[in-house]
Amino acid sequence: LFGNLLNLTFVNLSENFLTGTIIRSIGNLTNLNELNLSKNKFSGNIPEEIGKLTNLVQLNLNKNNFTGGIPEKIRNLENLTSLNLNNNQFLGGKIPKDILYLEKLEKLFLNNIGLTGTIPKEIENLSVLQELSLIYNALTGTLPGELFDLPELRTLNLFSNFLEKVKFSLDSISSLEYINLGNNQIRSEIPPILFKKLKNAREIILSGNNFIGPFFNMSENIQLIKLEILQVDNNCLSGTVPFLLPNAMPRLRYLNLSRNKQKKKLQLRYIS
Repeated sequence: LFGNLLNLTFVNLSENFLTGTIIRSIGNLTNLNELNLSKNKFSGNIPEEIGKLTNLVQLNLNKNNFTGGIPEKIRNLENLTSLNLNNNQFLGGKIPKDILYLEKLEKLFLNNIGLTGTIPKEIENLSVLQELSLIYNALTGTLPGELFDLPELRTLNLFSNFLEKVKFSLDSISSLEYINLGNNQIRSEIPPILFKKLKNAREIILSGNNFIGPFFNMSENIQLIKLEILQVDNNCLSGTVPFLLPNAMPRLRYLNLSRNKQKKKLQLRYIS
């Protein structure tokens, strides 16, 4: 199909019922800028030849049946800004460090592909990353502090993994607008830095973990002036909740503190 179409810069075959494997001759399309094969029924391995598409800017293989892991040669796609491999449930494996050397990457979507292991600290190499979504995988261990140092990161979605700890950085965490750590296994106090540094946050979701201790430390300077949604339900929080909505969270429209499991129940304390 592709062998002689060497001038192609754009290929979109999405939302068909295409089956089979990606043919190796796809590596001949060296002028290709965008490749979208999403929402089909392709299977087998993602061919190493895809690494020859060095002019590729966007690659979307969402919602197929690929297996065999993410190919190492993907690190050759040095112009890639958007990578979407979502919903290939049996792709599996660890997050390959090869992806973490794509220095122009702005959007990385690896949802529901059977990822295991930890998130590598080399994530800090993605210095222009704006959106990172790794939901519905089996990632474990500690969420590295390097992730929060990414200066352009706006969206961080790690919903439904098996993460156990989080390291929060003191630096560029304030760039985040959306953070979802829900449905993991994080057991720690909610660090005051989370509420102190997320000045641009519009939505914070910490539901379904094992966060313990007080809701947040009143001694900290909390200014979540853009926050609209805050969910910390289904944890183990206790003590007094300083109800600082008028000053610290003036735009808040959705607050969920339900089903916190400690014997010492949460109590609200209003401070004007």
